[in-house]
Amino acid sequence: DYINWLRSESVDGSSNPKVMELIGYADYLDPPPNPESMKDQLVGFGKYASMTYKELYEEDPDYINWLRSESVDGSSNPKVMELIGYADYLDPPPNPESMKDQ
Repeated sequence: DYINWLRSESVDGSSNPKVMELIGYADYLDPPPNPESMKDQLVGFGKYASMTYKELYEEDPDYINWLRSESVDGSSNPKVMELIGYADYLDPPPNPESMKDQ
């Protein structure tokens, strides 16, 4: 959805102030899930359907990285995006701006 797309495009907070205000208002109306409360949630899809987010994050981080690479535009299944969000909270992806000099 549009607000989630805006969130993904505004990760570092450098977007237009009106966009950041809109995201803040959307978060106020529908706060994003607390990652700490998500750790015991079942994955619910794929070969790890019966594992919790925490178990999968600890046992197969390569699978989560693969999901990230397959979900670049944010158009994946909402459960996949939620799992990626949980993993990003624990292990934030690198900021593309910080990788320019490498």
